[in-house]
This record gives sequence, structure tokens and C-alpha cells, in this order.
Amino acid sequence: MDYEEETAAPRQRGGKQEQNEESTASGPRATGEVKWFNVSKGFGFIVKDDGDEIFVHFRSIRGANRRGLQDGQRVSFVVADSDKGPQAEDVAPE
Repeated sequence: MDYEEETAAPRQRGGKQEQNEESTASGPRATGEVKWFNVSKGFGFIVKDDGDEIFVHFRSIRGANRRGLQDGQRVSFVVADSDKGPQAEDVAPE
């Protein structure tokens, strides 16, 4: 990524900031089980081990099979805040 020398902000290209494909989420990992995941819509919900539900979008799934979460599958993830509430990021099957 190129940076503006004076501001250290990402350099604009084509009118948009460059963004990495991979998630930049960091922090402690949580674990849970996929409650449901709609492959055609690309999102679903995970039930965290503490019982709370959290939204997951296909872009937050690691690996080549990004739309392949299965109901009941155990996963680990990082909880991130979004404008609509908590969301699972950096999701990986266990």
C-alpha cells in the first residue's frame, strides 16, 4: 500500500482507498457453532459459547471455501463492532 508522506494516510487510487482482501480483525478469539448460514445470500449467524448470537458475512470467512460454513460447524473468530452491532471477523473452522 502506498502512503501519503505527510499524512501517513493510504494513498487514493481510482477515487477509492486501497483495502486488503484479508480481514484486519485482531483481538482475542472466541469460539462457537454455526446456527445457520445461507450460502446464496452469503451470511448467517454463529452462537457463541456464551450463548449470544453473532452475525457472520462470507467476506469474514478465512480460506478458499468462503461460502462453505455448515450448520452446526465449530468455528473460531474475532468479535468486531460494526454499524449494525457485533460481527464475527476472521472466521476459521476448528
